[in-house]
Amino acid sequence: MLKVPFRRKAGDSNARDDLMVLYCLVGKQWMSEDASAFRCWERVKKQDVMIKRKIIKIVQKAKAEQTQ
Repeated sequence: MLKVPFRRKAGDSNARDDLMVLYCLVGKQWMSEDASAFRCWERVKKQDVMIKRKIIKIVQKAKAEQTQ
């Protein structure tokens, strides 16, 4: 399990937050030690590579600790 800290800046404290992760599968030739995620994204868009998405519900820390 990956835990990533998020902090709400403003808005309704009862609103639900989601995190959308966009990803695609690419070959090793796209990756190098100095690879830029932004440059890869530009290349994906130009070449019409299939993009997948995953929506992750954000759980408040207090609620997450109670369920464990």
